[in-house]
Amino acid sequence: MQNLADVERRGLPIWNSHDEIVDVVRRNRTTIVVGETGSGKTTQLPQFLLDAKINKRKGNKQRRGKIAITQPRRVAAMSVAERVAHERGCEIGSEVGYCVRFNDKTTPSTMLKFLTDGMLLREAMVSRKRASSRNEAEMDKDDYRALLENFGDMLTAGTDCLNAYDVIILDEAHERTLQTDILFAVVKKLQQVRPTLKVIIMSATLNVQLFTEYFTLLDGNGAAVVPPVIHVRGRTFPVQVYYSDEAQEDYIDAIVMTLFQIHIEEEAGDVLVFLPGQSDIEDIQTVIMKRGQFIPPEMMQLIVCPMYAALSPEQQMEVFKPTPPNCRKIVLATNIAETSITITGIKYVAFRPHKGSWACGKSRARLVADYPCCEGTVMATSGACRPTVSREMFSLVYRGFFFDA
Repeated sequence: MQNLADVERRGLPIWNSHDEIVDVVRRNRTTIVVGETGSGKTTQLPQFLLDAKINKRKGNKQRRGKIAITQPRRVAAMSVAERVAHERGCEIGSEVGYCVRFNDKTTPSTMLKFLTDGMLLREAMVSRKRASSRNEAEMDKDDYRALLENFGDMLTAGTDCLNAYDVIILDEAHERTLQTDILFAVVKKLQQVRPTLKVIIMSATLNVQLFTEYFTLLDGNGAAVVPPVIHVRGRTFPVQVYYSDEAQEDYIDAIVMTLFQIHIEEEAGDVLVFLPGQSDIEDIQTVIMKRGQFIPPEMMQLIVCPMYAALSPEQQMEVFKPTPPNCRKIVLATNIAETSITITGIKYVAFRPHKGSWACGKSRARLVADYPCCEGTVMATSGACRPTVSREMFSLVYRGFFFDA
């Protein structure tokens, strides 16, 4: 299995940039990596740095700092960690581990630690709080608020904040959650007091100019040091995109019709459907289950697997189980499945517009409605879930609705 994993790794587009990535990270304190969805950056780049011993601490031949890789969602942190552990031939919790809310699969020997951005932020706060007399378990909302308000003053020379890590990789930086934005400020401040700390910003769709300007640091002579940008191009397998010929008034019905059309006319392969929210997923799941009762026994049967944030981790992990023989799995997911997740067997993707909210006039009432997406969003979504086979994508967005993002 290890040899097979090595072959698969070498077939990823990012493998061609192995030497460049290691060299650039070794020579720079901050590196920005922009790679297409499915290029392998999330699973491979941490292994490149670990194998190159980028996290080896100077003056100590034995000690090596950990490499932290953040993900915006817990299911992504868990699934990516399991994938990397499989590639390295180790058990979760040994060399590779993950830490999400209520589930810590790490040990002192863990070198690659995948965790949500919220958990890394909490580690940063707890590491400062340990110096006080109060117990970590006694920390309340007022403690966190005070810590956040005074982070700048606390991150001074000699700080032990995130001292266990020599490399911090902030993945999916374009998500721009509250925790991620705070982490940007924390690691930037940490680099000023810990010059050896390596920070890597990764994303598939990133405003490069914005991040290069923010992470520009000053060297000992006061000269600006602009972080280098590495572009990783290419996907493992091609993706053919089909668009709707006309605007769809009822997207629920259009999704269901597209799913059954794929099931009847296309060859074997699982289907991934992106939907705006939980209510849409539940509605479509109900319709599919009702209509699926009339599928003849000699045809492939349908298995529906929902995937959204409100589900428990155990329910979310159901989508990663192998599809039984003579069955087609349909994964109904929100954007939780757009990044850093590999679902084996997905061959078809159906995509519909996003749902957004706006403040209306002086009343500031929130309007929630569907809105058309830009074409770049469709192309980014087409690479979601890291295709392991050639893929076809059915976009239920009328091309005439596209506007510039």
